[in-house]
Amino acid sequence: MTVGLSYQAGAQVYLTAGQGGGAAGFGIDYYFSQDCAGLPWSQPFVSSRITTTGTWQSLVATTTQIPIGILSIAMRLVAVKPVAQPSLQVLFDNVLLVVK
Repeated sequence: MTVGLSYQAGAQVYLTAGQGGGAAGFGIDYYFSQDCAGLPWSQPFVSSRITTTGTWQSLVATTTQIPIGILSIAMRLVAVKPVAQPSLQVLFDNVLLVVK
């Protein structure tokens, strides 16, 4: 983890067609410990969301600069569906995080 640098994060995302509404993206949590233990910093990075179904989409985003005191990060893959919808299938591939 290098304070002051930005990171480029990305993933390929596939939302199965014909299953109703939903979206997919990712979030990055910042931690003051070296093993992502404890509570994360109060300002996570959140990517935009993909809603297109039936085709693989690339989702790439650049974080803001890593804050002072951060020692580790955790990248969360996120699938969001309407509450009334029973399920949502999202596939992720080629997840990547690199120094920008």
